[in-house]
Amino acid sequence: CGAEPISVNAPGILYNNTGATVDPSENTIAPAVTGAQTTTGWATNTLNNTTWFSFIAPPSGNVRINATGVNYTGQMAVYFGTDCSIFPTFNLLAANDDAIEGGSSAANFTVCGLTPGTMYYVLHDGSTNATGAYTIAISEISLNAGVPGEVIDICYGASVNLFNGIANYQLGGIWDAQLSLVNVNGNTFDSYGYATMLFNFDYTMQDGCASDVSTAQVNVHEAPSAGNDGTVNVCLNEPIDLWLGLSGNIDMNGNWYDPNNVNLGGSLDTAANIAGQFNYDYIVGNGGICPNDTSNVLVIVDGSCDYTAYLEELAQGLNVFPNPTTGLFTVELNGLPGATITIYDIHGKMLISTQKLENQMNFSLNEYENGVYLVHVESNHAKVVQRIIKN
Repeated sequence: CGAEPISVNAPGILYNNTGATVDPSENTIAPAVTGAQTTTGWATNTLNNTTWFSFIAPPSGNVRINATGVNYTGQMAVYFGTDCSIFPTFNLLAANDDAIEGGSSAANFTVCGLTPGTMYYVLHDGSTNATGAYTIAISEISLNAGVPGEVIDICYGASVNLFNGIANYQLGGIWDAQLSLVNVNGNTFDSYGYATMLFNFDYTMQDGCASDVSTAQVNVHEAPSAGNDGTVNVCLNEPIDLWLGLSGNIDMNGNWYDPNNVNLGGSLDTAANIAGQFNYDYIVGNGGICPNDTSNVLVIVDGSCDYTAYLEELAQGLNVFPNPTTGLFTVELNGLPGATITIYDIHGKMLISTQKLENQMNFSLNEYENGVYLVHVESNHAKVVQRIIKN
């Protein structure tokens, strides 16, 4: 009951156990023999010259008890007692013989999970019956690994400082990936060689039994792909679908730019009315996380052919009759053999498709209801659409 109070976080104080004795009742609560450098017992549990101290648990409930300030062969234990005068009411919480970190025959260990504001008792004993001076310092363990921040978005192959993913942290902790096969170099994660996915990394502050952890998240994005460059050959004034000029893995959410670097708003354009070579760019990105990727389509316009001439020729050679019709009708092509014909309803559903149309062919809409139908005729890349009405 006369235990000497020790203020938590105060500098270590020098004590002396010369003349100290052992109360026989103390032997009933001597720590178990668990070996040196443990936190549950001692190398031997013979008491020699005991002295007692007390302290009030700090707000964190975690403390470090350090007696290595003087080279003294000592052993220590921490108890909670409901009655300071009755040793059987004491419960052992932790004990140490030789510092956990090594390098000293004095005690140095941590105790966690104490109730803040509660008094605890500390037993000090000379493990070889030695007497003399020793020090004891009790300090609060207050760890702060920080709090999670925003998800870090990076492009595949990039490296990231994991501290950018947490806030209000103390230095001195260790980073580790939650996935066992993912490596961390200090506080740096190199995404090369890993999947494009969300990774979780734990930052751990550790002091003996006390620890605190916060988690950073890194989202690795796949680099955008605009595909492989290509070439499209067309006639003068011919409609172009620029997708036909690309190959490989293509992200479809990019933008097309014409030879004047004007956004086309889509992949369709019309060839120039003069011969030449024209460069179109397709640029795709992912919101600035990765660098944009660009591919090029070279459109070669052949001056020896004119799409509009074919179109005019096709229109002049096409005759659909009778129109209106009661069901049967004829498609006549004058001088344009080898054309194809496709018939759609007004909603765009294909009803009839014929390859290599002869100069004159008959078709029937008898099985379809009355209404408007579309006759598509295509030849030499030119297409003409004509309406026909069924009454």
